[in-house]
Amino acid sequence: MGTPLRARAAGILAVGILEALFLGGLLLVQADRANAQTATTSPVVSSIVATSTTPTTANITWMTDIGATSQVAYGTTTAYGTWSAYNPATTTSHMATLSGLVANTLYHFQVRSAGTSTATTTSADQTFTTMASTTTDTTAPVISALTASATTTSATISWMTNEPTTMQVSYGTTSAYTASSTLDSTLMTSHTVMLSGLSPNTTYHFQARSADAVGNTATSTDQMFMTTTSTSTDATAPTISSIAAMASTTGATISWMTNEPTTMQVRYGTTSTYTASSTLDSTLMTSHSTALSGLASNTTYHFQVLSADAAGNMATSTDQTFMTTSTATTTPDLAAIQAEINRLWQKIAELMVLIQQLIANGGGGGGGNNNGGSVYPPYTPTSPAAIDQNGETVEAGRSINFLGHNFGREENVTVASGGVTLKTVHADGGGNFSTGSMSVSNTPGTYTYTFTGAGSGRSASATITVTPED
Repeated sequence: MGTPLRARAAGILAVGILEALFLGGLLLVQADRANAQTATTSPVVSSIVATSTTPTTANITWMTDIGATSQVAYGTTTAYGTWSAYNPATTTSHMATLSGLVANTLYHFQVRSAGTSTATTTSADQTFTTMASTTTDTTAPVISALTASATTTSATISWMTNEPTTMQVSYGTTSAYTASSTLDSTLMTSHTVMLSGLSPNTTYHFQARSADAVGNTATSTDQMFMTTTSTSTDATAPTISSIAAMASTTGATISWMTNEPTTMQVRYGTTSTYTASSTLDSTLMTSHSTALSGLASNTTYHFQVLSADAAGNMATSTDQTFMTTSTATTTPDLAAIQAEINRLWQKIAELMVLIQQLIANGGGGGGGNNNGGSVYPPYTPTSPAAIDQNGETVEAGRSINFLGHNFGREENVTVASGGVTLKTVHADGGGNFSTGSMSVSNTPGTYTYTFTGAGSGRSASATITVTPED
């Protein structure tokens, strides 16, 4: 093989290897980005099963497509209110045991799993019913942590029970109790009742009462508190303003203002009957903010804010709503990456065929091969002629550079559109060419360009869309 032929072959091979290395580097970057996107993809939850193992316990099992954490929100309504123990271990097979349940009772639950990132999947609402008790429950609940916090004309009574119960407080200036709070039949273990309309500087007796699901009632011993002294009679409720809600996927922050220092609490639920309440904050302030957690994603919630001043005057807002956000997932286009890898290997294979043809047909001299004195041997591309910019969109009045491949070696290629020849370009030794910058029409629409090799007769077309100028 003559020196010119060897030099040209070496040049073509070097260009091909450089292009392969460059494209390979780009693909590695794309693969890394795809892996990063996969790492932030929320797990897919499936095969959710709830089994009541005893009248007061249940096992929840589910599967995920990737390793993820485990936790279950549950309760007698879709507001849930109780969480299973959080399991940070990542697995595809999950189980959570729920305990302290009430026999023969319908429960709502929701499974939640997070992958190695913060991307979390929350299931739709599910239900199960606990087993009926084989024995009669005659044990009354146990009341504990009973406290009272008084202002001039109000008091807040709080206590805990060892099982879900109702709540009510009887009170009066003697242990005969002449008044009672409204019975709250919602079964909970944490209880808060506010008493209002009390007299300043007065000792009150009170008694907490809780009943479980089968009617067993617990009553506390007599307790006392004393309201504070008032220098004047305040009968005006505070004014609530500037109510705002900022929601996330599973939580929300409720904020508001009052025209005088007050307590703060929020009632909320998926309807305006409200099935849950935030913890009462008795600190008197004019700027209020309460965080709600354990909410379902992509769900509308109703809420109401409550504020009481130092004299016990209570203000309650009108019904408000907010909607939690949904978790977005991003799926990397792995098919496109694989297609680009296949194209790269095809490019390398074509370069190897070219080198083999150069070696086989170059002869021993610098010589001819009966094609007009060119140092190139006969060449037949293994792939159809193609234009990279086919399908692209270009703004009116702009320009485009067409890149062609697999045309004849060292031949002229005409560029035409609408039957008019616009330009003639020259393909290199590998059958590739660049038209350089070509202006597109100023009129929006679809335009087709035809590229025809003068010697090989190989042709290709590219259709572009011209959009209005911004």
